[in-house]
Amino acid sequence: GLRMVAVPTTLSAAEFFPSAGVTDVQRRVKQSYFHPLAVPRSVILDPAATLETPMELLLSTGMRAVDHAVEGWCSIKSSPMADATNLEAMKLLSLSLRKIKTDSENLEHRAMAQQGMWLSRIGSMAGIPMGASHGIGYLLGGGYGVPHGITSCITLPAVMTWNESVNGARQADVAAAFGGAGRSAGTVLRGYVSELRLPTQLRSVGMKREVLPSIAAS
Repeated sequence: GLRMVAVPTTLSAAEFFPSAGVTDVQRRVKQSYFHPLAVPRSVILDPAATLETPMELLLSTGMRAVDHAVEGWCSIKSSPMADATNLEAMKLLSLSLRKIKTDSENLEHRAMAQQGMWLSRIGSMAGIPMGASHGIGYLLGGGYGVPHGITSCITLPAVMTWNESVNGARQADVAAAFGGAGRSAGTVLRGYVSELRLPTQLRSVGMKREVLPSIAAS
């Protein structure tokens, strides 16, 4: 009874995955629910369906797709199939989100972003684990109401900087995909998010320094 046809209006690619995240606002936690029939029978990628989506929402959910691709590429477990799709997703999203920001009515750019977000999900659908950007993002979303896409804008660059000493070779490919070959991937991604006019710091979304210990403890 759960099967459906989905026409996505954002770029998070949630419709390709058999789980759903639900925020319990009273307990301030985010819970995940899974069922194989939660995946739609068909997902129709129509770029025109995204035209009425607010720009910040569209681009920030696009950064969520970037988070899938980047953390999949840098994962401690990967596979040739996941590597291929994650790398191509990064390239498509890097170009298309920039183009959407500067030429918002162009359907070709929006279609490219939809292809990128779809590819960004293939690795996780095959079981490739995500990293700390996703983990911290769940805490910020469930406990502090930070929108899902916005968490990726803030946490992904910081996590890349933190992990650079252990996966620097992989991060070099990320930096190149986002137009910053030879530079730190964390710095490149932070600049990319700023180029999209999205927040890169916790203070930008109302987070206070005094709550950081409780987030860390979680």
